[in-house]
Amino acid sequence: MKSLHCKQQQTFSRYRLLVFLLLRCCHVFSETNFSYDPNYPNGPQNWGDVDVSDNEWLAYNIRDNVNLNLEANKCDSEYRPSPINVVPNNVCEDDHEILTPKERDSNCDIADFTFTIEKHALRAYLPADDSQCKRVWIDLPNGFPEKYYLWFFEIKIRSEHVVDGRRFDGELIFVHGENVARPFDLSFVSVLLEASSVRDEPKLQVFIDEWQAAHDSIVETCNEAKILQASDRQHHPAATRAKDDQFFETLANSVGENDEDWNEVLDYLSSKRVQSTNSTLGSESFSEAQDKADGADQRRLEKSTRPKPFPYDIWTSIYFFRYEGSLTTPPCSDFVNWRIFDEPLRISRKQFKQLSSLITSYRNINCEPASIANRRGDVFRPIQNKSEDGQKRIVHCTRDNFYAWKYDPEEPEVGGPEDEDL
Repeated sequence: MKSLHCKQQQTFSRYRLLVFLLLRCCHVFSETNFSYDPNYPNGPQNWGDVDVSDNEWLAYNIRDNVNLNLEANKCDSEYRPSPINVVPNNVCEDDHEILTPKERDSNCDIADFTFTIEKHALRAYLPADDSQCKRVWIDLPNGFPEKYYLWFFEIKIRSEHVVDGRRFDGELIFVHGENVARPFDLSFVSVLLEASSVRDEPKLQVFIDEWQAAHDSIVETCNEAKILQASDRQHHPAATRAKDDQFFETLANSVGENDEDWNEVLDYLSSKRVQSTNSTLGSESFSEAQDKADGADQRRLEKSTRPKPFPYDIWTSIYFFRYEGSLTTPPCSDFVNWRIFDEPLRISRKQFKQLSSLITSYRNINCEPASIANRRGDVFRPIQNKSEDGQKRIVHCTRDNFYAWKYDPEEPEVGGPEDEDL
């Protein structure tokens, strides 16, 4: 029996090798054709053979202040690979938290994002410039002049990073670029997700609802047209709200002025809708909270802390782990500055299950299931070994290093005089 088992294993290994060679010969591998399943010939162990000549990051190089080196596939490189097992081994030299702009009406809000279900992640993209709305940005401490602008955020199930041997249920990653002084690198800020809460996390649920709407729209399109166009994958919350506006307008026109019962129902539904919209920023918007604070203290003479703008308001801490790493998908380029908050976001098991279902629901152009998740439904890259040089740069910044930043309302925003006061 043992001999038979060995022969079966050898046959299976030869089969996998044959498939791998055929794929390489025919150049089937591409950036969008890698897999997270180690049993596939284009699984993580073979990402170094993936053709990256047409990878998704190339599209960002046409933007101003972006010059990313994407020529080579670095998935086999041991220099600055990501993700890693985060174990601090050096002293934090950062002297302040990650700075952000103030909340303003001109900032991009959820209606300006485009929600998509990708093969390997759930994503929400910002506009490419500030013509539609003012994009948010971050200012990093310790050697990072100028601002990094938010491009998109995404969710991975389970977490890409492991902290001291522990893998979390998910990771919410904010991707930034366009730094004037550092056009050759990117900055990723991530929040680990822990499915341990008995209640839904309200701010995350706002995102989940949009991805669910994207999924439902794709299913509807596939049922009708049997084929997906690129635009069919893009869900715009603004379009959904426009339909809501039309519904309420139609309902209001159909209700007579003297129909008190129906008018009470309409007023109630409208108030709940407004509450739902405001829940994007908590029980009240930051601008409202700031107005109240201004009314309570007309002097505004002292520096003070303030809430983060959307979508950074979901961040869990001002303290983080820091290291220099890479992209976690092909071409695995080593130009990413990682910040991972040290406090996870607690979500419910229901939310975790919904995210897991959405992240594996991707369909190809023919509406066929085409997720590249592994058999468990995970879309994270296995932990990578760090080089000796890289291992020296993993730090944990805590309250021993700095406290919450005190913003001065009289000073211009970090990054240039073109912005309003900080």
